[in-house]
Amino acid sequence: MIRAKGFVGRLYAHFHDWNRLGRLDEITFKGRELGELAEYEEGVWLAFPVTAQDSADGKLTLAARPTVNNSMITQIALVP
Repeated sequence: MIRAKGFVGRLYAHFHDWNRLGRLDEITFKGRELGELAEYEEGVWLAFPVTAQDSADGKLTLAARPTVNNSMITQIALVP
């Protein structure tokens, strides 16, 4: 069982541009801009460290804002 509030671990997100449309995304985690994800046709896992402070409100917010086409997140995993 994973507690939402005060959780410490990692959030993993798998991005996969399976139909190869040249997607580009601006990635933000918990309001922090992390940069651009480009060329993920073959699929890529991104890992985001989660601190107790990050999860203090019981929410983890990952945003992928598309700059070309739409975003394709195919899997998400939360690991202690």
